[in-house]
Amino acid sequence: MTNTIYFPQKNWNFYDTLLKKLGKLDSNSSNEKFNKENKEAYLFLADINLININSNGSEILSIELSELGRKYYLNKFCTNEINEANDLIKTTLLNYSLVQLIIRLFWGKSNINSDNVFNLLIHHKINCKKQYIGTFLSLLNKFEIITYSKKHNTVKINTESIDISESKDYIVSPQTPYSNLMKIKQMISEGNEEICWFEKHFSPKMYELLASYSNCSRINKINLLTGYNQITDVTRNEFKRLKQELSHKEISIDHKILLDKTTINTIHGRWFISKDKVFNIPPINTVLQGQVDEIILRKSKPDFESWWKQSKNIIDDWNEIKLKLGENNE
Repeated sequence: MTNTIYFPQKNWNFYDTLLKKLGKLDSNSSNEKFNKENKEAYLFLADINLININSNGSEILSIELSELGRKYYLNKFCTNEINEANDLIKTTLLNYSLVQLIIRLFWGKSNINSDNVFNLLIHHKINCKKQYIGTFLSLLNKFEIITYSKKHNTVKINTESIDISESKDYIVSPQTPYSNLMKIKQMISEGNEEICWFEKHFSPKMYELLASYSNCSRINKINLLTGYNQITDVTRNEFKRLKQELSHKEISIDHKILLDKTTINTIHGRWFISKDKVFNIPPINTVLQGQVDEIILRKSKPDFESWWKQSKNIIDDWNEIKLKLGENNE
């Protein structure tokens, strides 16, 4: 995985105790100091958006409740609105990519047990120990996401796989090839005003997706930025046809090529940016091949404008691009 998924190793009462402790800190208190013994627990709570971790680089300095965590604390420990508190946890767990993976594969399946769940997680290279699988399944059982019987070792999904349009993160998986591509199609069709898409390694499939799913009622501008691998004269000619076709929808599109290898190598991941959403996405070929990776909704966007300014237009700057391609083939 490109981003670590933290596997919960404790029962919910343990996490509840941590959240209650954080909630008791008043506005005059310093944030909870990081306790190394509870590192995995804190990281899991941060992953499901119940706490914020303040850090300096790789060093974790302090921890505080997130807005969602504060809402949970008030419902659970102040107003005794237990059902509302449990609904909050259920919703945030359903948005957790680890839970989505289990739901997507096992929804509607019978004769599923804890060994099947463990084998799935190991297959996806998720760091978990078999001894904690029962604890994890009991946690999901508590919030009625699954029905788990420890005695009979049976697992049944109670909740239909959450719609990917509502999810914050999404796991690309070999078991969900259709949904993998649908997520990319959906991101394009739901783009707002302007789309900026950065992919290190161009694939002709990107043109196909943009041609088919760009919604003229929502977007008017597409900035496609790629590295120079797989760029040819055929690519340029195909782009001219795409540009003309989208112009009939009153959508302007430019494809620019980032030629500086050093800059390309310093960019972490691939990015899909719209007016109101920023996604860190896998390579397009990873999505098409169904390799394991994640699509992650980010709060801040990268410096796309800087990359765009130093890149070359596939139509107007073709001679410079061809020169670079020639150097690369020598």
